[in-house]
Amino acid sequence: MLDASGQVRGHPSLYGATSVQSIPLSKHECWWEGTPEEEAHFEALTPDSHHTVCRFTNLLIWNQQVYYVAKEPHPRIPKVRTAYEGSMWTETLNIKIVSPDSLPETWPAAPTQTLPAVLFWYISHFGNYGHIFGEHAPNMHVLACNFLGFCEYDNQKQREDLHILFTNTRDKELVWQWPPQINEMWQCWSTHPPTLLYDPPPERQDQLILLKTAVAGIGPKCRSLFFCRPYFGAAPPDAEDMERFRHRVAACFGIPGDTTLDYMAPPIVAVMNRPHGKGRSIHNGDELAVVLQQQFGGQGAIVKHIRFHEAMSIREQAAVYNRIAVLVQVHGAGLANAIFLPRGAIVVDVMQKGFYARISWSIRWVRDYKNLQLGYIPLAEQLSHLLPISTESPAYSDLTPQERTRVDQADCPRPELQDDCAWWWWYGSSVIVDGIQAEQAVWMAMHQISRGTP
Repeated sequence: MLDASGQVRGHPSLYGATSVQSIPLSKHECWWEGTPEEEAHFEALTPDSHHTVCRFTNLLIWNQQVYYVAKEPHPRIPKVRTAYEGSMWTETLNIKIVSPDSLPETWPAAPTQTLPAVLFWYISHFGNYGHIFGEHAPNMHVLACNFLGFCEYDNQKQREDLHILFTNTRDKELVWQWPPQINEMWQCWSTHPPTLLYDPPPERQDQLILLKTAVAGIGPKCRSLFFCRPYFGAAPPDAEDMERFRHRVAACFGIPGDTTLDYMAPPIVAVMNRPHGKGRSIHNGDELAVVLQQQFGGQGAIVKHIRFHEAMSIREQAAVYNRIAVLVQVHGAGLANAIFLPRGAIVVDVMQKGFYARISWSIRWVRDYKNLQLGYIPLAEQLSHLLPISTESPAYSDLTPQERTRVDQADCPRPELQDDCAWWWWYGSSVIVDGIQAEQAVWMAMHQISRGTP
């Protein structure tokens, strides 16, 4: 990676190159980072490591194939993952090495287009704003910042230079089916919309494209998800990474990047809700807001029940979150917007009963929040209210009345229904928040705020 002086740090393997005629030779540097014990296995793990990152110079693209031009003997290029998700581990950057004296005859004499900087990435969760903004975006930031030196939104030239190329080979038709807000997000990195490597726009077809600098890989510092670092457990981005990411998106969406909670102003307690039909909303949000207002309004707090609608831009959402002192929201990718909270704010993370894997995920979120100087209070074991998308499913229709009662109590009635139960409780339900437990959590948050200690 790049240190403050622009020098490479980490564990590089470097292959030098010079130009040959008008087709330049390629070169690359690769890093794999970890603890001293992990580093001892660097050479053995690199070929198949999930956390190798490579920075390339002078790659070429011709007819959707990436080429690396090198003299004999050809260098060994490690497998480089472009997808951070565990189910996509096989997605690696496909590079073909060619010699200067055996270039394809169909190539023109010189590159016809040049891209100054490229970030290769595999996009998933196509239609989910929270997953793309909360997981893909921080990981892409870490890659662009640490390996390209592109860390700031305000650097217009860097955004003009950078191009994002998606390496998706499957479900390509789904890539563009993301919410409109995601089109806002890409502007935080590049002035150019992302494109597909294997389905390029017309202006890049039948062109020999020179990539002056390109980076690909998934480093060991990944946002939240446990399958991001399967060998050694999750390791979130460090405080410097998260602070730079906060400043990037804050500048991009028009809020101050250094907002700190105003401890002298009346604290805003927000019961944050999403549309009920989408699941993971707070079913009794109106009642909960009334309870909290009765309890804390006399103490100077302002309690709001905020309902987000799908048309809200990220800029509008950022402005709302940037004024919140205590956020009460259901656990999930929608908590991506916590990046907009002021330092010192507290997140009350509401989790349904019955889907215990989320508890382990919340532990990882805590580490991210500490780096953002946010407080965290889990509110676990809340009951679910199943939505029609669950109750109208064939598996639910086959349940007896007694079995349905067990499902309502987060008790899966049959072993073979474990996957269905998990889906009903997490994706196909809203949450009934216990008012007394919520009062206790918000009281704890208010106490921390009064002490100035998130």
